[in-house]
Amino acid sequence: MTNSQPEKINKILYKINKKREQLHSELNFTITINNSVDEKLQKNFQILEQLNDELELVKTIKESLKHKTLRNRFEIVKHLGSGGSADTYLAVDVDLPGQPHCVVKHFHPKDANPAVLPIAKKLFEREAEVLYQLGNDHNQIPRLFAHFNEDGDFYLVQEFIDGHALTQEIVPGQRLSENAVLNLLKDILEVLAFVHQHNIIHRDIKPQNLMRRHSDQKIVLIDFGSIKKIGALGAGLTIAVGTPGYMPSEQAKGKPKLCSDIYAVGMIGIQALTGLIPEQLQEDPNTGEVIWRDQAQVSDALANVLDTMVRDRHSQRYQSAAEALQALYALTYILPTQLDVFSDLNLQSSRVISPNSWYWNVRENIAVFFDPNKSLYHTWQKSKYIIAFACGGAFLGSLIGSSSVSILGALIGTVYGFISQKNNIAVAKTYFTGNEIYCQESIFKGGGHMIALASGGAFLGGLISQTHGSVVGGIIGAILSLITNV
Repeated sequence: MTNSQPEKINKILYKINKKREQLHSELNFTITINNSVDEKLQKNFQILEQLNDELELVKTIKESLKHKTLRNRFEIVKHLGSGGSADTYLAVDVDLPGQPHCVVKHFHPKDANPAVLPIAKKLFEREAEVLYQLGNDHNQIPRLFAHFNEDGDFYLVQEFIDGHALTQEIVPGQRLSENAVLNLLKDILEVLAFVHQHNIIHRDIKPQNLMRRHSDQKIVLIDFGSIKKIGALGAGLTIAVGTPGYMPSEQAKGKPKLCSDIYAVGMIGIQALTGLIPEQLQEDPNTGEVIWRDQAQVSDALANVLDTMVRDRHSQRYQSAAEALQALYALTYILPTQLDVFSDLNLQSSRVISPNSWYWNVRENIAVFFDPNKSLYHTWQKSKYIIAFACGGAFLGSLIGSSSVSILGALIGTVYGFISQKNNIAVAKTYFTGNEIYCQESIFKGGGHMIALASGGAFLGGLISQTHGSVVGGIIGAILSLITNV
């Protein structure tokens, strides 16, 4: 054996020992990992068993409530759904004639954390207080029928809304037209404006909490279980309540504001236009703003309003529902429609007087005088136009009837008409823009508005001067005014 052979053997043995050490190390690591996996699996099984037990408990509670009569009055019919702190049931009121349906909310927090119970209970009691305060004063908010404790459990009984949630109208993958979205946003903001007038933040506005009532097609705002009242010093710091995707950053930090609800409504509008749920929309990495315009067919006018509604910085949004609603009403006269109803007039524009159908314009104008539950802002927005018709159109009555009183009404109405009708002022401005298309469009619309103002209000002149011609002009103008919804 040569001297070099032992060296080779030693090298081989060294390599073998190193390899064995490595294998032992890997084996020990594998055993450790397996033990860790086993421990994690065992822990997960324990959690799963706990969840199964809780699920069985919930099922037991639900079954026990079926056909149970609460307070010897509200008989449970079926389970409707579950939330974070309550289960909802359909019930009948056996005390009233016809046994009408109602909704029973059973206070039952799902979180076992003892610290959550008092918070959830406070929210539940606050919901009852707000429903009692708002539901009796606005027919697009459910009324509270009862709020009581029975057998240690808390219950809330409220009005049943016969309708469907907006989840049936706003469907992922399907885009709504711009006109449909505009009307939807107006409907939502009108009832939300009433809520904001009482310094209340809803904090959970989403399609699931907006119902379309079958009887009159109005939007009803439901689920006031997350509301926050604003005191003299603002909303203050609170727990984060809301739904991801519809909840802005300040709300997620526990600092909600009225404009937090505006963000949610704006996201609903964007969702309806794009067919995408909020989680599918991208954000600008530099500004945090939602990127969505490339996913929708929408005019710049409405897109700008929606962008303002969903600004990342709350100070840059509309600060209340009334403010956002005013911005939407301003679009009534400039939004494009998919149908060019004036193509026969050879106008080089695809815009129309109003994005609404004539039927809904008539309905909205008439509703001002017969629906006491309309918000003050909405009533003023509609009624001021009709006042302008009456006063401004007295000019026609004065020409026919030669009434000095009618002339005075004409002067008042003319000034008022120019103040309240932005398009009338826009007509004059177009002469200096050099934009022929916009000029033609505005002149047509402005002229149409002035005709409606003049002939519509001739009815006033007719009453004063007893001139039959003025009365006829008034009838024609009234019809034109309602159709164009000036």
